[in-house]
Formats: sequence, C-alpha cells, structure tokens
Amino acid sequence: MTQAPSAAPPVPQKNNTLAIVSLVCGIASLVLCGCLAGIPAIICAHIAKKQIAQGQGGGATLAKVGMILGIISIVLTVIVIIIYVAIFGFAIAAGTMPTAQ
Repeated sequence: MTQAPSAAPPVPQKNNTLAIVSLVCGIASLVLCGCLAGIPAIICAHIAKKQIAQGQGGGATLAKVGMILGIISIVLTVIVIIIYVAIFGFAIAAGTMPTAQ
C-alpha cells in the first residue's frame, strides 16, 4: 500500500520590515529617546498594519507592540513635561527662584 503524497507545509511568511522598525523604535523610545522615537514607532506600525492586511508579510503582533510602546512613551513624556511645568510653576509662585539683579 502506497501513501498519497502529502501537501508541502506552508512557507512561513517573512515579517514586514516596517513592523520590525516599529518595534525597535518603540523599545528605543522607552529606553533612550522618549517621544523622538515614539512618534516614528506609531507611524511605522500604522503603515505596517495596512501592508500586512494587504498580504505583504507578517508581523502584525510586532507592529501592535511597537505602536503600544510608542504610545506609552509619548504619554510618559507628556506626564514628565507636566511635572516639570508644575514644579517650576510652584517655585515661581513661592518666590524661591533667584532673580537677576
């Protein structure tokens, strides 16, 4: 008895390059650059998601994680800016800032 030839296993799809770029920018935005890399992470992830939906590679999870990390980075940057403004505002209101004479 002979066996019928089996179908070849599906070839894994390569990850979309922009999805990888998005992930790298997202990680860099948290570790190094703040929103300087967070904004490109979100943009690249958005473009990568569109390309992946059209069948141009895989890596939807990479793009999603890159976008989330970029958003977290931007939110943290805004929070830090608000804290700095509040600190300087309280210092000015208390009159503890040195004045030029």
